[in-house]
Amino acid sequence: MKKILISMVIVFALNIACTDVDRGAAANKNKDRATTLIKFKKNADQGDATAQSFLGLIYLNGNGVPKNSREALKWLTLAANQGRADAQYNLGVMYEFGDGVPKNPKEAFKWYTLAANQSVAPAQNNLASMYANGYGVSKNPQEAFKLYSLAANQGDAGAQYNLGLHYAHGEVISKNKVLAYALYDLAAAKSDELTKKNIAQIKPNLTPKQLEEAQKISRNWKVGTPFPTKTKY
Repeated sequence: MKKILISMVIVFALNIACTDVDRGAAANKNKDRATTLIKFKKNADQGDATAQSFLGLIYLNGNGVPKNSREALKWLTLAANQGRADAQYNLGVMYEFGDGVPKNPKEAFKWYTLAANQSVAPAQNNLASMYANGYGVSKNPQEAFKLYSLAANQGDAGAQYNLGLHYAHGEVISKNKVLAYALYDLAAAKSDELTKKNIAQIKPNLTPKQLEEAQKISRNWKVGTPFPTKTKY
């Protein structure tokens, strides 16, 4: 039975520009959590989306404050509505897995879509899984394959594993054991034992030339470049 990998990694806010938010981030690194909260709260109250996103994560994770899902939801939603891709993804995770909120696949789909449209790889992977399983949206294997490919090209291990499944089983695309192995191999460096198990299963089915080609693809592929779609053997 195939198992699709989903991403539950929290995506942190990027591109901090505001001076007080910068100071807040520095305080967070220094474990000065009270200062962190004050700085982020001040800017979040003034509508700064980056501060709102960080503040939401502070409450979501209970980082220096009691974990408060209601506050996390409030601040992440404010940031997400201003277009913060990290907040949009994190809201998707909350709604998909019921982290502090009732599970709501349609809300998860909505936020993942917004984040995926801003090229957040874990969002693309999770959105692909929703399309693959028909969870929160009509089943669409072609769209799932497209999104897995986009996320895999960014180096997302879960997406690389899931794309490998497509090539191993010939879903949407023709079967290709060489590409399946190469994708599993890439994912194995950052993923769990499941990926290594799949490598062990597919490796005996490869000829020496196929294995050599697969390992070469895995070794030479660079993040941000399209993954090959054809092989020699």
